Amino acid sequence: MRWLIIWILFSSCAVKYEVVQEVYPGMYHTQGLKNKDVILYKTDLKLNSGDIVIIPNKVKRKNRKDGD
Repeated sequence: MRWLIIWILFSSCAVKYEVVQEVYPGMYHTQGLKNKDVILYKTDLKLNSGDIVIIPNKVKRKNRKDGD
């Protein structure tokens, strides 16, 4: 029960991104719902325009370093 509460708190605080379009196979253009950040997100999952995803922090940090 405690893990469920922790997971709910964690998932509610995470920044959510909306899938705008598929740029390449497996590469998606996403935009933050609150902060309007744009991130290209690579995944093996099939996503559709309008889907809401939570991108792990490791991926976001890696993208920022590549862009600098």
